[in-house]
Amino acid sequence: MPLRVWSLAFFLVAIFSPVSAVAQSSVDKPDPPAVDISLVPRVVSNSGSKILWEDPQFFSSPYGRPLTMSLDGENFFLRVSVTVFPQDSRYLLVVQQEVVGKKDGHGHMKTSVQSLLCTPGDRLVFYPFGRDDLKNNQELLLEIMVQPHDKSH
Repeated sequence: MPLRVWSLAFFLVAIFSPVSAVAQSSVDKPDPPAVDISLVPRVVSNSGSKILWEDPQFFSSPYGRPLTMSLDGENFFLRVSVTVFPQDSRYLLVVQQEVVGKKDGHGHMKTSVQSLLCTPGDRLVFYPFGRDDLKNNQELLLEIMVQPHDKSH
């Protein structure tokens, strides 16, 4: 239901936005430098030998603009935001996470911010729930890969 409300709000803003402001922003401003980002949430067996589920997502985003991905599971909600900044020939990634879930009948929330340098094409694996609690023999991970923007896409 929240998605429908947001979509309606976005639709109304798009309809009632001044036409001159939209035209000016698209004509006068060049496209900022961008990167291609691959985010692949994946559930694997705890040995990592078997992929039980995955949902690859591919985006292009300007430097410095956060890219947010949300997963709404049966007993958790996960929001991960990735922001990429150029750093010489590498990238500085800032990864923020928010996990809300139930454990033993109690609600809990975990947030964190991490930053790291990577080179274009590195595959980074992020474990939003950590790797310690493997009671069900499954792990959720997020694979992140950043590359220079390919204008042909």
